Amino acid sequence: MIKNADHITVVVSDLSSAINLFKILGFVQTHTTIIENEPFAKYMNIPNVKADHVTLVLYYGDKEAKPHFEIQLLHFYNPKPKMDSNIHRLEVRI
Repeated sequence: MIKNADHITVVVSDLSSAINLFKILGFVQTHTTIIENEPFAKYMNIPNVKADHVTLVLYYGDKEAKPHFEIQLLHFYNPKPKMDSNIHRLEVRI
């Protein structure tokens, strides 16, 4: 049973649009960096990785939500993203 997720990571192809969407939903951008090579390549098991990493934290009004929750966006430069023709078929089964 999950009691409290602290964050989720989402890979996006349009970083600007994704940031704007989460801002509409009450998230505030708190951190932006580029992750590249080690130690990230080893941790993610992706050789020569390079990606934008943006952290957005959920706020209620002018205060951070309790419990803390954040969205971490990844926008890859390397490896190049590949489109999956079956992406519309994602299913969640419980």
